[in-house]
Amino acid sequence: MRRFAQFILFVFLLSSAVAALYVWKTRREAPGLQRRSEQFTAADAPAINLADVNVLAALSQQQTKLAAAVIPSVVSISTQRAARQMRDPFQELLENMFGRGRAPQQQSRIERSLGSGVIVSKEGHILTNNHVIAEMDAIEVQLHDGRKFAARVIGAAPDNDLAVLKIDAAEVRPLALGNSDEVLVGENVFAVGNPFGLEETLTRGIISAKGRRGQEGQGELFQTDAAINPGNSGGALINVRGELIGINTAILASREGGGWQGIGFAIPSSTAKRILESILKNGRVIRGYLGVTLEEITPASAQDLGLKDARGVLVAAVATGSPAEAGGMKPRDVITKFNGKDVRAVPELRERVAEAGVDNAIPIEVVRAGKPEMLNVTVKEMPADFLARSNPNPNAPGAPSPGQPPGTNPRRGLPNPFARPQPGQPAPPAVADSGTLAGIVVIEATPQLLSRFRLPANVRGVVVHRLAENSPAAEVLEEGDLIEEIGDTPITSVRDWDQARSSLPAGRDVLLSIIRGRVRSFVVVKAP
Repeated sequence: MRRFAQFILFVFLLSSAVAALYVWKTRREAPGLQRRSEQFTAADAPAINLADVNVLAALSQQQTKLAAAVIPSVVSISTQRAARQMRDPFQELLENMFGRGRAPQQQSRIERSLGSGVIVSKEGHILTNNHVIAEMDAIEVQLHDGRKFAARVIGAAPDNDLAVLKIDAAEVRPLALGNSDEVLVGENVFAVGNPFGLEETLTRGIISAKGRRGQEGQGELFQTDAAINPGNSGGALINVRGELIGINTAILASREGGGWQGIGFAIPSSTAKRILESILKNGRVIRGYLGVTLEEITPASAQDLGLKDARGVLVAAVATGSPAEAGGMKPRDVITKFNGKDVRAVPELRERVAEAGVDNAIPIEVVRAGKPEMLNVTVKEMPADFLARSNPNPNAPGAPSPGQPPGTNPRRGLPNPFARPQPGQPAPPAVADSGTLAGIVVIEATPQLLSRFRLPANVRGVVVHRLAENSPAAEVLEEGDLIEEIGDTPITSVRDWDQARSSLPAGRDVLLSIIRGRVRSFVVVKAP
């Protein structure tokens, strides 16, 4: 035991000697380490005279004031719902094998998501995106001061991706709605929201473009380069006056995934205001309609319609009993102005009609047979089933007729006039082999054919019997289409068809008015 103690003492003394030697050697080789402080002299003044950047300084101060004024009106929205999932089938098998079998059960797990919203009334109404709160079991709103409230859904417009919530909270700070119609490209804007759950985030950018198209029925959108990321949905896009000019709704993500790529989209406040007022007043979104089928104008169709250029939208059909019919609108009319504003595209016109307000007489300028005319059409509320009646699924091309065996196609099974006849079989119908409409065989529109192809019983025209493969007509027509007009010439029989076709100028595209199922439209057959 004594020897062990001596050994420990020896090791201690040796370690101390080695440490002392190391310290002595380090100090000798680097005497600078012995200094305790360094001399430091700060700059006497900023690198630039503040009077030379007073505009930037004032701008910075104004931006901080703007942020402080608007951030309290933007809220964080937390949602959750119970997602159902089946139990592990392997676990079910083991339970059955060992005598503990029971009926398959579902396990629930909670799905949570985050979004943003904007307070727009002193009563606690909040605008947000519909996709933030759709199908959620619970919605919680957190205010700027940390207070949390359960929110209830007052109404929603899924097509526009907007929803209205309400919370029972005192002393809330609503944002004023600005006039988005006056917003200009290049205007400074700020996006406020909760990206990735980071509350009260403000980013700055400009309006990059106007009139961007969203999903079907959503209408026009603003494009902005203000940073918008997941969690910003439903947040505010504001102008330099602190007015709400848009509801942030989407981003353009890269193909590899990820967040902001410098392109974000917002729903203009004019659309949001219309949706908000309609929901609060009527409990639902009321949309106006004309009752017409619309198509874009192409250079080829513009020539046949007597237009100088491809401007406006084409009325392909007018629904019976619709506001358009009552206002004197007819098929082949070209709508060039709606309520004094030029019409450039079908989605644009649809949005203007929806926003026009019901029971309002709207001046509509059309071109009919090459001449301008002015109509006054009273916009009515769109019936709930209007879209379904306009294009019902059972009447889609290729659907079997009543009594037809499932799996068969009414547009097939007719004798092929382009096939070589077999010995003893009658010769096929004559086929037009020249001109723009070459490769089309038509037959009389008998009641049997109208029923077979789900065509209206009261229409007049000829039915497309067969189409030559790789012909220009085969690109836009289908067997079973009913052709009503060639250009502006009505077709009621095969004889009319032959006469109209033979009089067509060579090398020119041809505009056809057709009916496919229950849908009337125009198609252009390109010259070969």
